[in-house]
Amino acid sequence: MAMVKIFYFLSFFLFCSCDKLLNDDVLSLNKKDIIFPMLRLDGCFFEPYGAENKCSVIILYRNGVYLHWNDGVEISELNNISNYFNNNELLHKLKNVKFAWGIVKIENNIIKTERWYPSQRPLKAYIKSGIILNDSTFVLNSSIRSDGSDFETISQTYYFKKYSPKPDSTNSFVR
Repeated sequence: MAMVKIFYFLSFFLFCSCDKLLNDDVLSLNKKDIIFPMLRLDGCFFEPYGAENKCSVIILYRNGVYLHWNDGVEISELNNISNYFNNNELLHKLKNVKFAWGIVKIENNIIKTERWYPSQRPLKAYIKSGIILNDSTFVLNSSIRSDGSDFETISQTYYFKKYSPKPDSTNSFVR
């Protein structure tokens, strides 16, 4: 009976410490200020998806950080987007969600974003790259895991929506 208890104790200990052994990917893009933005930074960008008229929303910041929110925002609600991001409860929640934050890099007409994805632990980081069409539209056309594996061709078009004031970019994940 004592051996069974020891076995259960060791199994429990290994199970609890296993999560600590699994490290999330490290973001590979270097965060730096966007000096000459090719894209507007006075609002957010949205990408429509599915037949439900929903979209994901990202906010680009001059300091090279971006916030990604994919909570099924109704496209018809984009006119009231400040209601979402001025909601202190939502902002508090997003500040504590690692995979909501990432790095954006803009060089000439190329945009790259990198963030963690919540598919499984440890969190995997992916870089999405694309082309800036004009100051209010860009297309992401490739996705690759930060370690160079798992390449995929994608097609995600983001459109600009002006709004103010943007939420603060301060978070504990991207510094």
